[in-house]
Amino acid sequence: MTIDDAINGVKQKQSLENIICHDYMKVDKEEYINDLIPKAIESRYPLAVVDQDEKLLGIILRVHVLAGLVSEDIE
Repeated sequence: MTIDDAINGVKQKQSLENIICHDYMKVDKEEYINDLIPKAIESRYPLAVVDQDEKLLGIILRVHVLAGLVSEDIE
């Protein structure tokens, strides 16, 4: 969920179960950065890194995907 989702849920007195988003993008831990770029741009939420059993291994924030494109040599 985003902070906006949480704030709106509190204002509307919704339960946590009703606020949590289940529609998020899942990626494999072996995916290449080139494959993550369009997913990160399209997704409203961080990318969920999952294993073959769909167990959450971690998340990838959009800013990290996009920051990976910027070279340290650029001034």
